Amino acid sequence: MKSTDLFIKSVESYISKKNKQSVIADALNISRPHFNSFLKGKRGFSEEKMEIIAAYFGKTYLEMLVLGQELFNKENNISAKEPEILSKNNDLDDHQDKLHSEVIKKFKQKKLAKECNMKMVELEKLDPKSLEKVNEFLDFQLYEKKNAEKKAAKKKAKGM
Repeated sequence: MKSTDLFIKSVESYISKKNKQSVIADALNISRPHFNSFLKGKRGFSEEKMEIIAAYFGKTYLEMLVLGQELFNKENNISAKEPEILSKNNDLDDHQDKLHSEVIKKFKQKKLAKECNMKMVELEKLDPKSLEKVNEFLDFQLYEKKNAEKKAAKKKAKGM
């Protein structure tokens, strides 16, 4: 099953009496016929447009694909223990690689970012729980830096 089909399946799961297709299309500034054709698999949307649609539901594109896969598995009585279709889906693998490469591009120190990623892979192999600790450390560092920026901004505002 293609990633677009999984995405459509997840969008359809959100369409209900409350969440009408026309309301969603209007809210996203998509023509109703185009949105309807997309849901029927007759027309496509760019990845960017699908990201916007996913965000409307409070999800990411990738989360919508996972939901679509789960719905597909449930409809077809595929247990989680059986090989996942997503892992066979080149579109999804390509998308995940693309997302990761896009993140790496955002770093100023690309070589260091790649090195850190490789070390985290190695660390996870040695101790799977260790990534949680690394993530907690990063959260703490971000919190500290943001608080320092807020304090500096307040101090500057008072000084003026």
